[in-house]
Amino acid sequence: MKKQNIFLVAIPVLMISACNNTSSHSENAADMHTMENMQDMHATMTDTTFHAIDTTKLTKGAVFYQCSMHKEVMSDKPGDCPKCGMKLVQKQKSN
Repeated sequence: MKKQNIFLVAIPVLMISACNNTSSHSENAADMHTMENMQDMHATMTDTTFHAIDTTKLTKGAVFYQCSMHKEVMSDKPGDCPKCGMKLVQKQKSN
């Protein structure tokens, strides 16, 4: 009789712990997926394929394009900022 009572208690406990292990596995998988997405976003945001230019080499009056929010993002062509997606604003070298 005592063995039956132990099994009646042990089976639900084992089932609950098995369910908890499964949910924590899927939470870990979701966390890993989120981490991978964040790494992809960071790689996209720090990508320097936007025709970066050195404005010190430009002559006075030369045209270049710059992000209003990210002053370090400059290009010799119009386009969008790779960090925030805003349109690059046309600027002219003053001196």
